[in-house]
Amino acid sequence: MDRRSFLTSFFGMLLSGGMVGPAVAEDAYPLRPVRLIVPSQAGGVYDLMGRIWADRLSSLLGTIVVENRAGGSATVGVTAAARAPADGYTLLLASNATQILQPAMMDKPPYDPVKDFVPVSNLAASWTAVVVAAAVPVHSLRELIDYAHANPGKLNFGYAGLGDTTHIAGELLKQLAKLDIVGVPYRGMTPAIRELVSGHLHMGMPHITTQIVDLHRTGQVRILAVNAPERLATLLDIPTAIESGLADMTAATFFGLYAPAGTPRPILEKINALTRKGFDESEFQKKLAGAGFEPMVLEDLDKTSAFAERERRRWIPIAQRTGIRIN
Repeated sequence: MDRRSFLTSFFGMLLSGGMVGPAVAEDAYPLRPVRLIVPSQAGGVYDLMGRIWADRLSSLLGTIVVENRAGGSATVGVTAAARAPADGYTLLLASNATQILQPAMMDKPPYDPVKDFVPVSNLAASWTAVVVAAAVPVHSLRELIDYAHANPGKLNFGYAGLGDTTHIAGELLKQLAKLDIVGVPYRGMTPAIRELVSGHLHMGMPHITTQIVDLHRTGQVRILAVNAPERLATLLDIPTAIESGLADMTAATFFGLYAPAGTPRPILEKINALTRKGFDESEFQKKLAGAGFEPMVLEDLDKTSAFAERERRRWIPIAQRTGIRIN
């Protein structure tokens, strides 16, 4: 073969993908830093979960850059992820709030949680709790319910944006206990918690984090009940809302990784496998539990997608029953 024929053949193979193509790029993934979009401010439970995953996976996946994109009840960050190239270099730290609750409450959501994204891996659950300011004169959920009934319209509860789990948990409590309490939206739970500590806010349904536990232990706020099926290892002395008489009062944020639709499956499988490897270690799971998270990494992409669909079927009716619309 002469030189011209060789070059013609060689470049033909390149153009057709015969030597360098998507499969080679997928095998070598990642070749540059991976961006993880966290649709919240720094310091909140979303940010904590995102940074825990990034720190744990950096030794397995390579450099991971966490990018906080807050605003619009998380829609700013989620929309940015939906519009990113489907090449595996942009991932979204998502939840049942961003992928189910909030879109279900919007007339025209800026993204389609099913068509624009593909689930990559479940990560953990973060349960909420019924928390009151220290000045509120109650010491149990039953006492809170009685106090609210005696003072209709006088109590308020703070939450991290419309459609967030901390919002739906409050609405669920209102429905189950037939309470007349006023919801107050914040840009994340961090400012809401500050208002709880100062006493400007009466109550809230924050996620159980080390911060909330510490504030409870030091008497700056009071945790009355956890919205989980069972008592939590970090708060064994605190009853569940179910124990307190509200049979259906469970509410958690289920965190997971999502990628833009069209991301090559081999890349998704690699991220899923490495996440399972990193999160399956017992010492790391203890660290997660200490931070208030319950590990829930499933086995593969198909099981992750099936879980997402089950959650959609469960939570969409709950979101619709609130009658709340996000514009």
